[in-house]
Amino acid sequence: MHKLLSQIPIENIHKLLPDSIEKSKVKGLEELTASSSISETRKRFYKLSLDGSPNLHLTYGEGLIDAYKRSRDFNAVLPNITCKPLFLVKDGIYELFAQEFFEGIPIDESFEAGTTSDPEVTKILKTLESSFASIERSSTEEDMNKEFQELKDSVLNNDNFWDLDREYLKLYFLPSLEENLNFKNSTTRWSSGDLAARNILVNSNNEFRLIDYEFALETHFHGEDWTRLNKFSSSKFSENQLLNNVIQKLDPFLQSYLILRQLHLNKLVHTKENFRHFASEDLAHSITSIEKSNLGNLKSIPLIIHGISNINKTSEIMLAKEIENRELKDQELAAEKENSELKD
Repeated sequence: MHKLLSQIPIENIHKLLPDSIEKSKVKGLEELTASSSISETRKRFYKLSLDGSPNLHLTYGEGLIDAYKRSRDFNAVLPNITCKPLFLVKDGIYELFAQEFFEGIPIDESFEAGTTSDPEVTKILKTLESSFASIERSSTEEDMNKEFQELKDSVLNNDNFWDLDREYLKLYFLPSLEENLNFKNSTTRWSSGDLAARNILVNSNNEFRLIDYEFALETHFHGEDWTRLNKFSSSKFSENQLLNNVIQKLDPFLQSYLILRQLHLNKLVHTKENFRHFASEDLAHSITSIEKSNLGNLKSIPLIIHGISNINKTSEIMLAKEIENRELKDQELAAEKENSELKD
């Protein structure tokens, strides 16, 4: 976890612009809401408006050299749906990273607002699907297993876990996941590393771009892209038929693999306190996820884990009912208001 950044005077960022950016063409430089609304954050984001040239998206933070390299490699394989990285400037322990700016909003927000229709969402997802397929190549079970072992070791070496957490992972979750993940007929391809709905921007013409390649990588577990997209998007967007058709064809244990990867990623982006908050939730969900994937049964798992899983499932059912009741209540209130207005 890198040192958190407080607000930075905008002129400090302006001074870091390289000579390749003609000062006479700079129309404006503003911090984006994604970081300006936060007092302390890992990275600060800016929009550089240029006269006669495309606008630039600037990121300021620590350790951006690796992000720049990942972005460059990911853009090279999928140039038509990604934003091209342009330059990187050192500033002590920090860097300023520039790439093409794409004016748009997250795809699920655009769908919820009615700007992007369901057929248009489906068209975008089809383009994603075919783009990903075009860069997929065959690999070996041995290489896929090696990637899994590296992720597993990274998670187990996380010193934020208590001994009991680590023992649970070692004795139950990881062996169960490793035994049941499908390592056969393995393939590999580049992934953005975080295919959440917030990282697919759509503009008013329903053109789109993937953004945020901080964790881009070549991976054998690329099906997790779709599992992640379904999980980290609005409930209405996640009902898209194409998205669900794709997920139905995937290894069901990728749901559990996503949790394992979140345990890895959250250490990189959160403070120790915040990591423990998110990790505790992920560990609780990992118990239920294994059983949902038709693995666990009372004979093969410890009784305490089976009990926690049942409690989790009961809580999920109660929450779903509460949400359903709220929606019905909102509908009733809306109907009453409409009737009242008609009478008046």
